[in-house]
Parts: sequence; C-alpha cells; structure tokens
Amino acid sequence: MIPQRKLEKPAFRDERFKAWRKDLKGHDDLLNITQPAIIEEIQGK
Repeated sequence: MIPQRKLEKPAFRDERFKAWRKDLKGHDDLLNITQPAIIEEIQGK
C-alpha cells in the first residue's frame, strides 16, 4: 500500500534525516517516524 502513495524523497527524510548522506527513498520503516499519519491511515486507525 505504501508504493501506491508514490511518495517522493522528502517524505522519507523529515528534519531528522535532512542531512543523511544515503538515499532513504524506499526505506518504508522510516515512515513510522517521518510520516506517521500515512502509516496510521494504511493501518486503519
């Protein structure tokens, strides 16, 4: 369900990972921190 959202790189970064050197797009676990509302919506909360 996450790929259907077509999230861009900034969605995975947030302020905490702004200066991170590696590409974070596709690291869906980070969305629990950077985009919790999206994860909650997917889980139906």
